[in-house]
Amino acid sequence: MFKKVLWYLFAAFLLLMAIGAATMSLPIGAALIVIALLLTPFIREKLFKSAAYSNGVTWTLIIAFVGGTTIAGDISSKAKEADALARKEQSRKANAVFFEANKPEVMAKLKGLVSEKKFGEAKGIAEKYSGSADEDLHALQAEILKKHQRQKNEAEIYKLTGQLASHPANSEALMNNYIRLAELDPGNSKWQSEADRIGKKLNRQKVIEEQFSPWDGSHYTVSRLIQKNMNDPDSYDHVKTVYYDKGDHLIVNTTFRGKNAFNATIVNAATATVDLDGNVLALNFD
Repeated sequence: MFKKVLWYLFAAFLLLMAIGAATMSLPIGAALIVIALLLTPFIREKLFKSAAYSNGVTWTLIIAFVGGTTIAGDISSKAKEADALARKEQSRKANAVFFEANKPEVMAKLKGLVSEKKFGEAKGIAEKYSGSADEDLHALQAEILKKHQRQKNEAEIYKLTGQLASHPANSEALMNNYIRLAELDPGNSKWQSEADRIGKKLNRQKVIEEQFSPWDGSHYTVSRLIQKNMNDPDSYDHVKTVYYDKGDHLIVNTTFRGKNAFNATIVNAATATVDLDGNVLALNFD
């Protein structure tokens, strides 16, 4: 009994959804109403005597219902989009008619805003009447767009130049700042020149950093060479590495532990001269 009540409630719910779907698409809505009615226990029991057959048809009807509501929703969505486009086109034509009837006043308003450098406001008004084929309007609109973009660029340039001092020297953030300034102000070669200079420094630093282990800071090539020259290479235990950038080469100081000829573990150090590609030019043990 309880199960039957649930089926009646479920069928009623589907019937309400079907009625809603009918407002989107009448043919699909009508089909869904029929499906919802067929799912009521009373009609199912009358039409389908076999329980197994009834269950199979029930699930088929439910799947068909879900598919139908999905299709109805899609149709409704497309109808709304088409309606919105139609209203937009209607509004565009109405604005064009208004402009033709009031051209002197509208053009005077636009020119006044341009003289006041209120390009954003002028842009909005020009776009409103852009459905008109009037050449004077479109020429003024092009001028407004150009001046509005220039105004926006100048505001961003002012903001970015004010941020230059807040970025760490030779940082990626500073380089990106200069790159954006070069895009906004291509006539100023200083911006791109600074971006290129910082980019070279960052690339150089990256090449150097890749020579060192991110885990313990050891220099890959220097560590291998130290091990090769040790009494017991397997006893090598890196302690600390520091390096000094000399421009065309690096000085790498490495402290390590290892066993000597008497099998005692001692702390030792080595100093290496390394080129910028990571090749060891000289290695001296302290």
